[in-house]
Amino acid sequence: MLGSQRCDCKMQLDASFAELETEGRGIIIYLQQEGRGIGLANKIAAYSLQDGANGLDTVHVARK
Repeated sequence: MLGSQRCDCKMQLDASFAELETEGRGIIIYLQQEGRGIGLANKIAAYSLQDGANGLDTVHVARK
């Protein structure tokens, strides 16, 4: 539930867990939000653009 295979948040979470293990204590606070503030539906649409034939970067915005 907390890991993502598609964004840098997975690496950040893994680093946080490693730090907790090293320190032997600490907490992870889960904020239920999408990191860029574009919303889940738009994030899924951005993934479709990344996966498509054009392989677009999600920084580029395609307007209809």
